[in-house]
Amino acid sequence: MEVKEDVENVHPVVETVASQTTSSENLSTKQDVAFEPIILAKSRKNGTTYRLLEGQQQPQLRNNISFGVGFLEFANALDFAANIWNESPLPRFVVALMATGGSVTLLLSTFALFDFRRSWKNTRILRDERKYLHRLRSENGDQGDLVRDIDRVLSVNYRELTSEIVDRVAMDFLLGFAGLLVGIGTLIAIPGAQNHQVYLASNFLSGYIGNAFPLLWGVINFVTSMYIWWRFHRQARCAAKFGHLEPLLADIVLRCRQFQRHACLTAINGLVAGVAGMITFKYWWAYVILIPCIVASLFANLYYRMRIGYDRYLMTNTPEAFSAPHNLSLELMDAHIFCVSLRQRALPTQITALGNLEKPDMTVASTLLESNRLFPLFCEWLFNNDERIGQRVFSSEDHSDQIVITGQNFAHADVDRGRFCSLFKDFLLDCGPRHFESRRRYLLELMAYDLEQQHRDEPHGARQAL
Repeated sequence: MEVKEDVENVHPVVETVASQTTSSENLSTKQDVAFEPIILAKSRKNGTTYRLLEGQQQPQLRNNISFGVGFLEFANALDFAANIWNESPLPRFVVALMATGGSVTLLLSTFALFDFRRSWKNTRILRDERKYLHRLRSENGDQGDLVRDIDRVLSVNYRELTSEIVDRVAMDFLLGFAGLLVGIGTLIAIPGAQNHQVYLASNFLSGYIGNAFPLLWGVINFVTSMYIWWRFHRQARCAAKFGHLEPLLADIVLRCRQFQRHACLTAINGLVAGVAGMITFKYWWAYVILIPCIVASLFANLYYRMRIGYDRYLMTNTPEAFSAPHNLSLELMDAHIFCVSLRQRALPTQITALGNLEKPDMTVASTLLESNRLFPLFCEWLFNNDERIGQRVFSSEDHSDQIVITGQNFAHADVDRGRFCSLFKDFLLDCGPRHFESRRRYLLELMAYDLEQQHRDEPHGARQAL
């Protein structure tokens, strides 16, 4: 089947794990699905609230880069008072600037520590997924469709791992440590005005050593950013040759361009900021160069969080993810329709069984939650918004400090189904936009890689259906 036909005949209900796309009619006929016990911890501050315990969800890559790390370039420029005023005795306002600058630099460096822990967790689970996929590929090397699906995920995993290691782990470590040295050097510059040895130590910390780490990161980031820029330039060029993919083609090319813009911005900005930082202790005008670098660093941070990053569940220890060949065009159209509908504060019209207020089919909700791994999040949300319905829909054991959910009974629960339908819609409107937008971004990257591979294979055969 050609991709064009797939797009025209899509029946959008999104499945994140399973590779098959299921229509709303099939959803209503599926039986309830079992799931692992879910534990909600109780908190009685300001009324009873519930939250998921750690480890209740499968490993997930998180778009959780801290906004604070966007200020690391700013933090490393706060030694300007120590470098510009080299006189004794120091004016009072200069002492105040040094004390404030050094303290703020140390404070901002703590953001790097917090983000380092988050990014290291992302890196570890991505490495685990990569090992698992390589093992799965070696065990099923004779299955062409399965190998093709695994190669897609491996390629995107490699890009994700590169971004996490360079853009977060390396940046947090190098710029955070540089901020620590610069902050200390700026503070000891205050007594250094009276002591030549302390003055030299201050210059050594906030000048040569402190600014060497941002330059090192700028060089490393420049190299990897150029690789990412070229990777998506190549993919966008290949995707443009598949004109029959409209309306998906425009989104695929735009996704590639977003990666290219971010890579280009961070490559140039990191290198310029690193060089300028190395000469600030000699030339005051270098701080003028750092001003647009600071603004660009903040913009790049926001751009990544809002346009590029995404959350996704990993394939580690989930062989059912490759139980059947993936049809990326159908899955991408599904995710796109959900995203558009939820942005308009509405649900896709394809969920007709749930929308029948006279006799809503609750198994539609059950299957949608299961296929998108949203059961734990829905349990937490439902118990916080209507505990009575939550206790009737889910089988649970109530303990003093937690609730253990052991099963669900969507098909036969004795509840006001109209009320449940309303709650489920509210849940999707609250939590669905981020989930389905993340899904859409990930699928666009998978599809861009797949189009590139198909373009390379064209001389050896006809294009395959996506």
